Amino acid sequence: MIHNICTKRVIGILLISGTLAFATGCSNGGSHTIDGVSLLNRETNTINFPIYQYQLSPKEHSKIVDAKESVIERCLSIEGIVDPRKQRLSPSEDRPFGVWNPETTSLYGFSMPPRDQNGILDDAPPWDQGLELEEQVAHEKCVGMMKDELSSISVSEDLQIDSMSNQILFKSFEQVSKSTLARKLNGKWSKCLLEHGLSKTTGHSTWTSDDALAQLDDNFGNHPEREIGIATIEARCNEDLKVTEKLSKQVAELQNSMIDENIGALENERKTLDGYVKAATTILGE
Repeated sequence: MIHNICTKRVIGILLISGTLAFATGCSNGGSHTIDGVSLLNRETNTINFPIYQYQLSPKEHSKIVDAKESVIERCLSIEGIVDPRKQRLSPSEDRPFGVWNPETTSLYGFSMPPRDQNGILDDAPPWDQGLELEEQVAHEKCVGMMKDELSSISVSEDLQIDSMSNQILFKSFEQVSKSTLARKLNGKWSKCLLEHGLSKTTGHSTWTSDDALAQLDDNFGNHPEREIGIATIEARCNEDLKVTEKLSKQVAELQNSMIDENIGALENERKTLDGYVKAATTILGE
């Protein structure tokens, strides 16, 4: 979740409820009025959190990866080697407070529908796996030869992990997850699960039923109907109680306040990211 800045941004916050996807909506800072409903994009199952505008979007990240592959492929072609492997796109959704769209869960359970337009890039396969020795040597040689060009499109570790935008992302979720509203909603959600035949004994900060965890241990892939049933109950309870809508509104409001307080650092980070994207665009000849 790499760590590239665009995937797995909030790893550790969630259990099986999914990873955050990425949006590019704009924020007007603390003065911006947040509408919980408008934050949710039901077509892509993503949430338009304000802080995302200061991070790479999926398309921007894909462009950078494409540029890296282009640089290596250009070098390999000189050695007469063609590497057919490509980083593939996989879908991503925002599920910080569990699954919340029963229309999707009724078809796919906890899995995500196959699509590319909202995809995020998987980690690249290691260059020393799946290649002949000659190809491995060529890859390593090309990385060394092209290091200057690659460095122009390689997002620094600080921006990948310790950036101000990531700090705000984590802090906003952490604070809201510990809020009184989150505890109350989690209690109501747990009661709803019980009324529909599921159980939940884990703490108030988790949004997964005991049944989902048990099925996960037993390999969900072998019980698709059971997975769909559990996921849909969880999502319907979430939707009926407006769990994700209400808590996402709190997160967005908190992020807007933090954005106001750290706007200088955030704008500098965005400017640096724009530099990587511009360099990638140039390499790809776009």
